[in-house]
Amino acid sequence: MPGEFRLRELGPEDGPAIAALDGQSPDGGTVAFSTVYLQDPFAALSALHPGVTGVAAVSPDHPGIVGMGAMTMGHCLYEGDNRPYAYLFNISVNPELRRRGIASRIYSWLIGAAREKLGDDTIIVAGIQNGNDASIRAASVWSSDLVQRTRTVITRMRTSPPRPLAKMEVREAEEADWDEIAMSVNRFYGQYNLYPPQTGQSLRTLHGATTLGFPIRHYYVVIEAHGSIVAGLSMTDEGSIEPIRIQRMPLFMRLGNRLLNVLPANGTMRRLPVHGLWFAENRIDAATYLWDTVRYLWRDRAEAMTAFVDPRSPLAEAIPRSPFIPVSGGYVALAAPVRPSPKRFLYHHA
Repeated sequence: MPGEFRLRELGPEDGPAIAALDGQSPDGGTVAFSTVYLQDPFAALSALHPGVTGVAAVSPDHPGIVGMGAMTMGHCLYEGDNRPYAYLFNISVNPELRRRGIASRIYSWLIGAAREKLGDDTIIVAGIQNGNDASIRAASVWSSDLVQRTRTVITRMRTSPPRPLAKMEVREAEEADWDEIAMSVNRFYGQYNLYPPQTGQSLRTLHGATTLGFPIRHYYVVIEAHGSIVAGLSMTDEGSIEPIRIQRMPLFMRLGNRLLNVLPANGTMRRLPVHGLWFAENRIDAATYLWDTVRYLWRDRAEAMTAFVDPRSPLAEAIPRSPFIPVSGGYVALAAPVRPSPKRFLYHHA
């Protein structure tokens, strides 16, 4: 009958349909944007999110797919324990078919698949941009907590190198560094909820992957004169895979962009997302120096560096803000056996 739809697993053949749905369904938050795919969309999804599981909603009345969702699974720290988790993202529905229960069915499919694989105590987590009322309503059905602890930091690239720090060197991680990096980043995030602990091998594998024919992740560190690593970060060359096209943003952001020209005239922006920024005790200066150095080194490959941080955490102080660029916020939706302690910072998976 008209209006029926069914769910199936997302597959490699869905690349064109993913692109079509994305063009129809820009993010509904404060900043509305869609994706410009420079690679096959399914291949890009798989490269950016290793081990991804996706679901597609299809209808006999509409070509391609009418909705989709994706998730990654693993283990994370939560209230001091190591627990299984699933991170849900890219939930979208064709605007012509919204309010028919498709998004709810997509969430249910993903959550059911995660708990079937990892157990009923699996933590479910999703990030939601401010202003995305539809996603907030959908999350209220399955989540036990909606925590406003996400800050999206955007800083434009530098045209000149930062002032050097005495006896400090910034370079890409080398083969001999991975075990030390894993130990240091695990120590830094040891009291964060939702942080997935790393090993030297997991970091080596992630940053060595070339599934699209070239490495998309790069790891940079700060080395002191005696050889110790005192700060590090992972960044993704998203601009070479899927830049974003801004379709709508608030007036204050448009006015700020006129001053800074972060967003090119064609409305398409190459982002450089940063994950897992960390620094040794009392070395917040090294983290800031690292952030600014990468902003300079990658100035020709992106318009802006971005990161999601808990605004209460030390990371919020370590990342310098660009004047006139507002810091937007968002929510973390959680379904967990116990409520997150307000004393613990949140790690964001996006």
